[in-house]
Amino acid sequence: MEYCPQCRKELRDNHNFCTNCGKTVSQLQPTVKPIIGGILLLSAGIIGYIITIIVTIQETRSPLPNKLEYVIPFMIIAIIKMVGPTFGIMSGYYSLKRKNFRSIITTIPFLIITAFIDYFAIRITFDSIIIFILGIFSFIFISTSKNEFVNLPENDV
Repeated sequence: MEYCPQCRKELRDNHNFCTNCGKTVSQLQPTVKPIIGGILLLSAGIIGYIITIIVTIQETRSPLPNKLEYVIPFMIIAIIKMVGPTFGIMSGYYSLKRKNFRSIITTIPFLIITAFIDYFAIRITFDSIIIFILGIFSFIFISTSKNEFVNLPENDV
């Protein structure tokens, strides 16, 4: 099912143009930008999950005198840190499907901010830099291909 990038109406198979706005179908050439952006977001989300899980396991195994007082806040931080990768994976999926441009563009900053906070506030690690860079590049790829996305009607969002 194809949609017109100009008016977002469904295109009929037997027409060479959009019956709503008149744009010809031959002008509708999808690019790989949303696919690249989606793959970058999925990669950033998966890396974020894996590193957070590994660090959480390592930190909870460390010997401390008041381990319970230390582990509970650390687990809360780990759960909060999962928000960024979750948004990254969700946005990557939507980008590969070319759906919900608005949702993707508004959730990518959460991934970037999570990596930024992780890098400067919690610990300086290589994975934070990778996630930050993947988030920035995916934002660039996806934001430059806005016309290829199908958005839900306002009342369905």
